[in-house]
Amino acid sequence: MVEIGLVRKTVFGGPEDSRELGLMKGIIIRIRSGEKLEESRNRLIAMLEKLFSQMSIEEKKRILTEEYGMIMTAELEGRIQLMCNWSEVMIEKGIEKGDRKRS
Repeated sequence: MVEIGLVRKTVFGGPEDSRELGLMKGIIIRIRSGEKLEESRNRLIAMLEKLFSQMSIEEKKRILTEEYGMIMTAELEGRIQLMCNWSEVMIEKGIEKGDRKRS
């Protein structure tokens, strides 16, 4: 897991403005794939690896409820569906890209 942030530095002009700046940070999380992975010791990474795995949406919802104590609301179910559809699209694009390289 890597955290990326911004630091303010005045390179031209007067002294820095003392007003607060909004925070902006990004975090890069490496999600492993494979069927026989040892579960990550980091709870967030372990959850994300399960959610981006090839298991069914129903199994993912069960895991979120039983292992992570999430309450399955209609909003959460919709977000899981959206995320699962997104991951499928990314896999399909990767396969298409690989097929084009072989042609």
